[in-house]
Amino acid sequence: MRYLSERVMRACIFALFATMFGVLGTKGPSAQEVREQPNAVQLIQFLQNNPENRRARWALSQMAFKAGRYDIAGYHVQHLLQISSSQQDIDTLTRALAAITTADPWNVELSFALLPSSNIRRYTYNDEFETVLGIFTPIGGGKEESGIGISVGAGLSYALSLPDNSRLTLRASVDHNLYDTSDLNQTHLLFAARHDFFSLGHSTTIEPYLSFRFDEGLILDRRKIGLNLSRNWWLEEGAQFRASAVIENRDYLVDEVLSGPYGRVSLRYSYALNDQLRLGFGFALARSEPQRVHLKYWEGQMSVDASRRFENVGVFGLFSRYTERRYDNIFPATTLIREDKTFTLGVSYQHNSFEILGSRPKISCQVERNSSNIALYDYKATDCGLTFERSF
Repeated sequence: MRYLSERVMRACIFALFATMFGVLGTKGPSAQEVREQPNAVQLIQFLQNNPENRRARWALSQMAFKAGRYDIAGYHVQHLLQISSSQQDIDTLTRALAAITTADPWNVELSFALLPSSNIRRYTYNDEFETVLGIFTPIGGGKEESGIGISVGAGLSYALSLPDNSRLTLRASVDHNLYDTSDLNQTHLLFAARHDFFSLGHSTTIEPYLSFRFDEGLILDRRKIGLNLSRNWWLEEGAQFRASAVIENRDYLVDEVLSGPYGRVSLRYSYALNDQLRLGFGFALARSEPQRVHLKYWEGQMSVDASRRFENVGVFGLFSRYTERRYDNIFPATTLIREDKTFTLGVSYQHNSFEILGSRPKISCQVERNSSNIALYDYKATDCGLTFERSF
């Protein structure tokens, strides 16, 4: 009986998918067209150079669904939602996404990363710290401490299609950071409920969350409860605009004076110069208000990034960030209000097809330089990462 019900469900979903050919402005294939249809590899290669081709993307989503790769089918249907030109398309695509979600509501994510750094503790390069009480030697004595970290993570999510064709995803994840010096080891737990709404030209996400951080002895030292809000607008010729906000309350159980609210508003615009090159620009403003007055701050950040795809080679990325942070009050034992300026420049690379255990590794490196009027916080660091992610 269970096998029969699954067959009925799949038949209904296939009927829905077939109906969508007409809705999306494409006719059903003839017998000759069926014999001449490209295979999945050819479609993937075609979409790499023609990402906005709706017919090819729809055909690939059908192949993925028929092969039981619901994650891939869902990915392409969601992309079609971004480039749809009518509310009728949106309504039909959301029903298709609901059908995929019903067929495969569970998702498991695994991640692994190697994280070498030239300055894992962000020690200052200054060997003296001058205060009104005298001159002191900072921790580290002006010398950087290099090291390699390992990050291991796992996540589990369950998606539900709601009556209005929006999508609710319940998710939980755990991440563990491991270093050769145990005091840097941390474990993070996250529980969240994500609600996605799809409309013509834009999508909206609301996600409340609760997170916990444990120290090397698995003792809870921080708890955060917050809300993520975002709206994405899909503009002409592949351009995108995103506005997002984070509001959270941070509780530090070991050092309560660090506890307090935090908020951040971000804007990002990206567009494609051509099928291979994409540029992005971002701006963010943040406010943190811990109990300790001299640690309250305003922060502004500007970012620029570019990605370039080379056929049979991979995707190269270049990114930079400039951040300014200004604190509210005089830093203890000085006559100065702390001001920090941070500049980051980095590169990344990911091969188009090379995989290890079903995961395509991504390599990234960045150089970061922080300049502060408080000598304790001047530092420079070079950080790299080799990241593996797998979803199924």
